[in-house]
Amino acid sequence: MINQYHPYYRWFYILVAVILGIGIFFRFYNIDKKVYWIDEVHTTLRVAGYEKVEFAETAPAGKIITIEELHKFQRLNPERGWGDTINALAHNAEHTPIYYLITRLAMQLFGSSVAVTRGVAAVISLLVFPSIYWFCLELFKSRIVGAIAMSLVAVSPLHIIYAQEARQYSLFTVTILISSIALLKAISREEGTGNREQETGNRKQGTGNRQKVLETGFLAKISVFNHNFPQNPGFSWAIYAVTVSLNLYSHLISILVLLGHGIYVLFCHRKRDFFNYLFALGAGIVTLIPWIVIYLLNSNKIGGWVGRDISLPTLLQRWFINLTALFFDVQISVKQRLFDVEAGQDWVLSFDNPWIYVMPLTLILVGYALYFVCRYTDKPVWLFILTLIGSTALPLMLPDIISGGQRSGIARYLLPAYVGIELAVAYAIAYHLNLGKNLEKNNKIISISPGKQKLWQGFFIALITLGIISATISAEAETWWHKYSSYYNPEVAEIINETENPLVICPQERVSRITSLSYKLKPEAKILLIQNQDISLLDSPSFNDNINSKISSQNLFVFRPSAELYQVLEENPSYQLVSLHPFGHLFKLQRE
Repeated sequence: MINQYHPYYRWFYILVAVILGIGIFFRFYNIDKKVYWIDEVHTTLRVAGYEKVEFAETAPAGKIITIEELHKFQRLNPERGWGDTINALAHNAEHTPIYYLITRLAMQLFGSSVAVTRGVAAVISLLVFPSIYWFCLELFKSRIVGAIAMSLVAVSPLHIIYAQEARQYSLFTVTILISSIALLKAISREEGTGNREQETGNRKQGTGNRQKVLETGFLAKISVFNHNFPQNPGFSWAIYAVTVSLNLYSHLISILVLLGHGIYVLFCHRKRDFFNYLFALGAGIVTLIPWIVIYLLNSNKIGGWVGRDISLPTLLQRWFINLTALFFDVQISVKQRLFDVEAGQDWVLSFDNPWIYVMPLTLILVGYALYFVCRYTDKPVWLFILTLIGSTALPLMLPDIISGGQRSGIARYLLPAYVGIELAVAYAIAYHLNLGKNLEKNNKIISISPGKQKLWQGFFIALITLGIISATISAEAETWWHKYSSYYNPEVAEIINETENPLVICPQERVSRITSLSYKLKPEAKILLIQNQDISLLDSPSFNDNINSKISSQNLFVFRPSAELYQVLEENPSYQLVSLHPFGHLFKLQRE
């Protein structure tokens, strides 16, 4: 038995508290500095009650407008109520509504600023800390593993950047953890009722994991939360059904994790548990039927960019970079955009950069941690972790490999898998730090030498340090790899802002793109949306009167022209397009 109240552990928990404080700080520091990229523009748009298609069709075209006029679609107004928000979400039903409704409430209370919309995600992300700690208590019966898992998540570059994004991914992470806790609770209640007389004896395989976890040498003290939950198994399964619904209304990808729960219960517990799981899953899915109908009715409006083919080497590189971002962010040493989700022309790894060597070390650490969990924990523990990872990763990776696509290269879709990996790493670190003197497995006691203890102490400190370095550099940046197609917007805006009274021309159908850029433009910049590639306005007397001769060939810009608009301008002898930023799709429009 481990004495977790020894002074050594008190110092350890003080260190964990400091790490948590650093993690909380970075979730709110400079929260409004990075580019408000196109996906976040769509978040605010829908929360304000506008459909994406409606925005593209009704945004004022054919006249010069100010940034403030464009941003009225990014603000709440009395003409658009809660019903309009729900209707806008219904027409993009791949995004289930919980996060957006919470954001709507926050915007009504605190305003429509970037800090508010991103602040919702940041506040929700704080719930990951108690959730993952509680999860470790249920799965490992160890406070030490929970504390280490919290530390890793607190300074994880991946979790920090998505905690500062006006999207639902921090909520997605929290709900996955809560549903996993609820499942473990329901199973333990069921088995505790049927086997109460054997509670202090050896348990049969698949009838619970309390004694099994004791065999690992970790603290087997039952969570204090056990005393706060009713002992009725039916109530616990009802709670799980509620978390199923909560998961599905947070993100539809949750269904993969929930199916993984079913695989875990089927292969690790009794048939009765599996039938209860099916009933709870069905009850949760029933609540989603209205949204499923909406999804099917509007599926033709959902973008298919994730299905664009990229080369296998590019896909593998994305996997490695995203995995490494759990502990270290490669972007801190690279100025270029890491991922090009539009053309698939990603940045190519260069081993001249010394930071790149962190990637193979991370892969070795993760591989060893997964091996260690499978080797030195019993089936109820390692199978849960593997199903949490595999149920999300494999359904996304295999289609990309077999039929093409880039779904698995988008880190936010694999957050449940990354959480499972962090749990495995936390378990391996906790043991090797000698926070448990010995590991007992199959009546064999394995000791850790002092040299290995020191080595793993160094690993733990190195992981925390790398996370803090990544977060520090990222916090001061205006853009980052997870902004994807909007990555170069700050550089584009800087070029435009160098001129006096600039006018930026953009196709009306790409109004969301120009809206994202507008957050970085200076207030006096003007915008002209071109409808149907009609450039006759540029030569009209009214246009020249409106600009009052302030706009010349030095401050006329074209941003992200469509292929059709580009061709029209190229073929017009009165104009010449000069590329200013090829990756940012910015051109200077010169009059001949």
